[in-house]
Amino acid sequence: MNDLESIIRENEAERQRLRELTARLTDEDLGTRLSNGWTVAGALAHLAFWDWNQLSVLRQWEPGHEKVIPMDVQAVNEAIHQSSKKIPPRQAITMALLAANEVDGEVERIPKELADLILLKGQERLIHRAPHRRNHLDKIEKSLRHS
Repeated sequence: MNDLESIIRENEAERQRLRELTARLTDEDLGTRLSNGWTVAGALAHLAFWDWNQLSVLRQWEPGHEKVIPMDVQAVNEAIHQSSKKIPPRQAITMALLAANEVDGEVERIPKELADLILLKGQERLIHRAPHRRNHLDKIEKSLRHS
């Protein structure tokens, strides 16, 4: 199990990686198709949505009133995929960076006791955003190397 300090460090590392990657993306790169059929811009919009979603759920958590919101992740991802096609590609960069900054900032401010409770309840993904970012950034970098 991770502790809050290591989660914060890992989130920051992947947020920095996101900054560095998006700073060098060209318009052509943003339109590159990933192995799952999404574009790079679509994957960035996906990251933004899930960071903002987790931020929203995290802000509702308080001891004794834990929020575990079940959802059909595949259906939500398909909705994100469809709506991401309507977002200007450069806007997807802005959204991904803003969402990452906001959720990581919230994680940095939560009390250790709340973080421990979230981890105890098996809801680590609310505060540990790095693995989700890493997964998508790996896919983006791999696709750009092969395009």
